[in-house]
Amino acid sequence: MNNRNRQRNPYRSPAQRWTRLAFWAAVCVGIGFAYFNILPYTQAVRLLNKTVDNGFIQLISVLPVVNGIAATIGAGIHWILGFLVWALIQSIELFPIVLKHDPKFLEKVIQDAEGANRFDIKEDDPPSLQALKRWYNQFPYLTFGRAITYAIFAYTIDFCIAFFTYPPVKGDLFDFGFILMSGQFDQLDWRNLTSLLVTLFVIEVIFLFLLWLDKITYYMKTAHNIPFRR
Repeated sequence: MNNRNRQRNPYRSPAQRWTRLAFWAAVCVGIGFAYFNILPYTQAVRLLNKTVDNGFIQLISVLPVVNGIAATIGAGIHWILGFLVWALIQSIELFPIVLKHDPKFLEKVIQDAEGANRFDIKEDDPPSLQALKRWYNQFPYLTFGRAITYAIFAYTIDFCIAFFTYPPVKGDLFDFGFILMSGQFDQLDWRNLTSLLVTLFVIEVIFLFLLWLDKITYYMKTAHNIPFRR
């Protein structure tokens, strides 16, 4: 009976308890910052289409029973669309980080990149065949390389949306670049600049912290002979 209780409630060292507490604290903080980061996207949706809410409400107002519920959804459609766009952008930004923390994936990519299954591109090959060989030889790199390319594109969109929501200067992107290049830092709105940087990078920082805690949890449970479930 005692053995069963020990198996059900394994002893947790102070370090394990601290790690568990830190993990859930980071999750709660991440949810709070996620709400903060979604705000610029909801404002962007409002600006792109100010008539979506009213048009949607008018469209479903003639439907029986569901018109009240649908009208409520229509009134908050910018929140739904803003969240979906933010979630997509954030997922693309985090994808390279996820790939880099998958050892099996990295091992397979490296093995294929350095493997023997590569075609030599000959000078007498037709241009189309050379292109096909080049494309095939680049396959291992494309998996991770494309993830980085898409992440840069997502960061660009994220920066533009955050910039127009929290403008760090009185002007546009060109004015911002000129102020930075000329060193006129007294012209910066530091509060908005802080909000902009938080919008861009805080979720990534929290996500990296959670991955670090996940690795610590794995090694702790391995050291204490506790099954590790992901």
